Amino acid sequence: MLSLFFIVADCDWEEKKLTNVKLPALTTKMKNILDEPISVRAIQLSNLFQTIFNEVPDNEIDQLNPLYSHMSMTHFDKKFSTGILNARLQYTDLDGAATYESTEINIFHFVPQSNASLVNAARIRDANARNEVEFKIHESQRTKTNSTIDGIGRVNNIEDVIKVCANLCGIT
Repeated sequence: MLSLFFIVADCDWEEKKLTNVKLPALTTKMKNILDEPISVRAIQLSNLFQTIFNEVPDNEIDQLNPLYSHMSMTHFDKKFSTGILNARLQYTDLDGAATYESTEINIFHFVPQSNASLVNAARIRDANARNEVEFKIHESQRTKTNSTIDGIGRVNNIEDVIKVCANLCGIT
């Protein structure tokens, strides 16, 4: 699904035709992730995102580039990565407060994660869910999971809007 989302083509609007349709060129790392079993793809994509967002450019010009200097996501949970892999993107209008917790990826999932308590709570939830699986806790005893992708950041000012753009570029 992700490859279909990033497909490119020449579009003739008057004749309603698409020509020169091309699938995206995936990086070696992304190809390796997609070659893995479905059960580990989201975790490996989360690890890749973590690497991208923690990378510090070598030269000063790139260090001053807003793409690098304003990327501000620190936690990538499995549901977010699965949503990206499956191109589960929200195509409907955004609705008030519900946009921070949705079953589909929307622009509010790319907001700066500057509230440490929200980020830590998300990390603890993910760690607890992993531990319950690894320690083979019976299904009836596990914490109930939901299908919503938590938004763990907030937009508070214009600087945060710039960070949203940088985060979106860093993911795609």
